[in-house]
Amino acid sequence: MHHDVLGDSPPSDVIAALGTGCSDELAIRAAENFHDYHVLAQRDARNIARLAPASDDRPLMLVPHFDDDVHDVEGLLRVHRYLFASDEERGRMIAEVVA
Repeated sequence: MHHDVLGDSPPSDVIAALGTGCSDELAIRAAENFHDYHVLAQRDARNIARLAPASDDRPLMLVPHFDDDVHDVEGLLRVHRYLFASDEERGRMIAEVVA
């Protein structure tokens, strides 16, 4: 799933946060990218909310969207770490991905 790193912040906040560290064009492109990711995160949240009632109170095991496709044993091990981690460990790993 995609995690919403923008939350309620408008994409213009990304431009302001980048300040003078990059060109205006790059700041705008970064803000657009954050917005696109935000849209995907909102879609994932809606889908999870729709699926949760059908889970019969079994916990949903959420795995973050990885930068790379899962296509080898290493990728499967990354997924495994999220699926079989404690709630605390999974939260820590997700926070590391989102940060």
